[in-house]
Amino acid sequence: LGRFRRVVIPNGVDSKVFFPIEKETAKLALGIQPDQSIALLCGFSGEPRKGLDQLTREITQSNLPVERFLLLGQDDYSQWREDGWRTFSATQDRKILRLISSAADQTVFPSLQDNCPNTVLESMACGTPVLAFDGSGTAEIIESTEGGWLVPNKCFGDVIKRLETLLASPDELTAASRRCVPGIAKHYDYDHMLDQYIDLYSQLSNRAVLGGVN
Repeated sequence: LGRFRRVVIPNGVDSKVFFPIEKETAKLALGIQPDQSIALLCGFSGEPRKGLDQLTREITQSNLPVERFLLLGQDDYSQWREDGWRTFSATQDRKILRLISSAADQTVFPSLQDNCPNTVLESMACGTPVLAFDGSGTAEIIESTEGGWLVPNKCFGDVIKRLETLLASPDELTAASRRCVPGIAKHYDYDHMLDQYIDLYSQLSNRAVLGGVN
C-alpha cells in the first residue's frame, strides 16, 4: 500500500469540556484532602494488553508515597476502599471525569498497546501529566506535547521508580503540568481535529470532481 497517500489525524479532546480545575478544589469535590498525594491509573483489569493488573501488583509490593489511588476505567465505587483506592467508570459524567483528571498529581497509563487514548488526552487537557510506556501511540502524544514521561515498554518496575521520583519532585511535576494544556491545544484540540477532517474531505472532493472532468 506504499503507493497510496497516507493521512494521520489523531483523536481530539474538547477543551471546552476538559480544562484544568484548581487541584485543591477538585480534590475536595471528590472527598480528598488537599494535602494528600493522588495518583490516577487508567485501564481495565482482566485485559493483559492494558497492563493494569501487573501494575497494581507492583504497586501493592512497593512503598510509593501515594496516599490515595484513583482508578479510572472500572466499575464505579463511591466509597474509598480500606487500602486507599477508589474506582470510577470511564463512562462517568464528563464533569466528574474533569474533576478526576484535575485532582490527580500524576496520571499513570500502563497500556502496552494503544493508539491515541482519550483518557491520556483528557488528563493532559486538565493539566495533569502522564507517565506511560514507550511502545504505544501514547508515546506520540507525550513526545509532541512534552506533557509527561516515557519508560521502556513492559518495564513495570521502571514505572514504579519513575513515579516515586516524580512524586518527590513537585517542581518537575509543575513544569510538565504547565506544558500539558498548550501542548494539547496545539496538537490535539477537538476543533483542530475537525479542521483536519474538513480539509481532507475538501481535498478529496476536489480531486473527485477534477477526475470526473478529465
